[in-house]
Amino acid sequence: MKSTKQMKLKNDQLPLNQSEKLSVQENNNSDCSVKFGNWANGTRPTVWLISFPRSGNTWTRHLLEVATGIYTGTCYNTRIKKAGVDGKIISQYGQILVYKCHNILKTCNYGILLIRNPYDSILSYYSFLKSGMMGFLPLESYRNSTAWTKFARKKISGWRALMNQWDKAAYPFPVVHYEEQLKRPIPSVERMLNFMNITLTQERLQCLQYNINGKFHRQHPEKFHYDPYTTELHYLIDDHIHAVNKMLESRDISPVHAPAYNREL
Repeated sequence: MKSTKQMKLKNDQLPLNQSEKLSVQENNNSDCSVKFGNWANGTRPTVWLISFPRSGNTWTRHLLEVATGIYTGTCYNTRIKKAGVDGKIISQYGQILVYKCHNILKTCNYGILLIRNPYDSILSYYSFLKSGMMGFLPLESYRNSTAWTKFARKKISGWRALMNQWDKAAYPFPVVHYEEQLKRPIPSVERMLNFMNITLTQERLQCLQYNINGKFHRQHPEKFHYDPYTTELHYLIDDHIHAVNKMLESRDISPVHAPAYNREL
């Protein structure tokens, strides 16, 4: 079993030397601009931002870019491009703060795991696939839908598989809960930067305070007034959450947070 210390974000940091820390500070522009990092090629470990889809990864990338002035990237060639939430592309590693990915690759030696309650992330994922990044699927679309039920049954297995990958990872993958970040985004960013040996300067803090949400972080304008999850799905999802909570609690990490979709049911 991995030690508790290894899994605590506040204690773990990337193996960076002082010159690399200083090069990060040079990117802290007062105009809140974002550009590529200037680390010497190959001197900084690649850091992965790992999550199940629709768990706040793109928003977290935005927060980290604004807080550091350094582009983030993704392992996918999507509409939100490979480098920078706003769309610039590069192919070489070493100039990017973190890389988004939805699974833990064999090359992932260092990373941060974002966890969102799967009830909420699976609903959001289904809406994303049906309506796109900025669209909203009508909530009645889930009612008595065989396609939705089949989708949820399959995706909760994917959520659990990612958590199992994290559990077996040989390197530190500290955890950030999406729900905690919603309530206190700046402390969450500071903790992630601490893991990466980066200090949030006063100038970049002001940038962050001015631009917390970014372009891609929005809440559905409607609220559920019926439960889109069947009794069978509840049993299945609750069982997976219980197993993941045991993993988290064994490492002194807070459990999966309560879902938000059902607050008005």
